[in-house]
Amino acid sequence: MLYKLSGFVVGGDDELSDEDKEKAAALSEKGILGKAEDLIKIVKEEGATYVVLTGRLPSKRILNSIFEKLSIEGVDVKIVPSLYEVAPGCLEFDEIGSVPVIGTRSIAMAG
Repeated sequence: MLYKLSGFVVGGDDELSDEDKEKAAALSEKGILGKAEDLIKIVKEEGATYVVLTGRLPSKRILNSIFEKLSIEGVDVKIVPSLYEVAPGCLEFDEIGSVPVIGTRSIAMAG
C-alpha cells in the first residue's frame, strides 16, 4: 500500500526552527499544516484517510475524543508510543562505537 504524506501537525506549544520547517517541507507535500488543536479541521480539509500520532501524546481523554471524531469521518488513526510509554524503567542506554542505542533491561521475576 502506498501512502502520501500531506504534512505535519505540531503541538500547540512547540516552537519550530527554520530547519525543522525545511525538513517537514522536504519530507511531505505541504510541510507544517498547523497546530494540534486544529487536527480534526486539518484532517477534513486535507481529505486524509490515515493519521499517525507520535511524539508527546495528549491525555487519554483527548486521545479518545480524537479517535471518536476521526472514526466518524472514516479516518484510520494509529499511535506510535514513545519507548518511555511502552517500557518505563526497563530501558538501558549504551553506545556501539559512537552510536547511541537503547535496549531493554532484564527484570528478575520474584518467586
